[in-house]
Amino acid sequence: MDPLFLLLFLPAVLGFGTLAGAPAIRNYPRTTGTILAILFGLGALALLAWIPGSSERIVAWSWVPSLGLEFGLRLTAFTAWFGVLILSLGACILLYASTYFANDRRLPGLLGGLLLFTTAMLGIIWSDNLFLLFLFWEATSLLSFLLVGFDHQKEEVRDKASQALLVTLGGGAALLAGFLLLQQQFGTASLSALLSLESPSLDGPVLTMAIILVALGALAKSAQWPFHFWLPNAMAGPTPVSAYLHSATMVKAGVFLLATLAPLLHEHPLWPPLLVGSGILTVATAILRAAREDDLKSILASTTLAALGFLTLLAGLGTPAALLGFVIFLTAHALYKAPLF
Repeated sequence: MDPLFLLLFLPAVLGFGTLAGAPAIRNYPRTTGTILAILFGLGALALLAWIPGSSERIVAWSWVPSLGLEFGLRLTAFTAWFGVLILSLGACILLYASTYFANDRRLPGLLGGLLLFTTAMLGIIWSDNLFLLFLFWEATSLLSFLLVGFDHQKEEVRDKASQALLVTLGGGAALLAGFLLLQQQFGTASLSALLSLESPSLDGPVLTMAIILVALGALAKSAQWPFHFWLPNAMAGPTPVSAYLHSATMVKAGVFLLATLAPLLHEHPLWPPLLVGSGILTVATAILRAAREDDLKSILASTTLAALGFLTLLAGLGTPAALLGFVIFLTAHALYKAPLF
């Protein structure tokens, strides 16, 4: 197995270790944050060193033989760069959170949730199998619910965390149905196989419905119109959670999936108008919403919506130039928005 893929499991191991060692972490919060940040930073550097001159790497193990499913992982320059952003910003967030909650007995639970969430997010971007991607996709929704609802003793926080969970889980159900139809249309659930198809057939009602369902799942995850309302409400979570989930990770999962599938699907007549239209409406709605906000976190959430709308628009165009702009803007947004939170 390629050592780089072990980075997928590193945050999960650290997360369970954090929960098991809760008493020591409460006594040494800043030391814990520093150690976690160093490990994440080393992981980011390893990925960064691999990117120049890299070629696609794929590993797969038998998962559900009766259904022909494999536990497949895929690493490309794009997914490796996304991993660099997740791990490097994650290092900063873990260090920040360990100081922010240094005197809070709930710190081990928060760090454990952030670490497990990191594994789920890396799983989304590195999965080669659509159904494995779906499992990690739903894991981010569940972990986000726990992290946004960190102050669960407050009824308002519980309500807003539940709203985010219901919207993203509903989108996940649509996504799963879309993946099943994609497998039916093309005969494979492997992303690498799908993206390597030469002149794939884009005709038929099955593919049209698959695109609608996948788009619904991705738009719900990235809080795009008409699902844009849940993200500002999710600002009820603590600031380290907002800085990580709602700038660099979870809300980028939907647009990441759209950009990944764009080379395969962007020539379908429904793809550009559906995504470009949703992106434009999201940008316009976010601008109007931000103009009437008087809370800083809510303003930042609205500007995040606008940025995600622009990324959706670029994924909808789907051309090589648009996807290059997608990567550049995604990077810029993650690097400036997390520090602003």
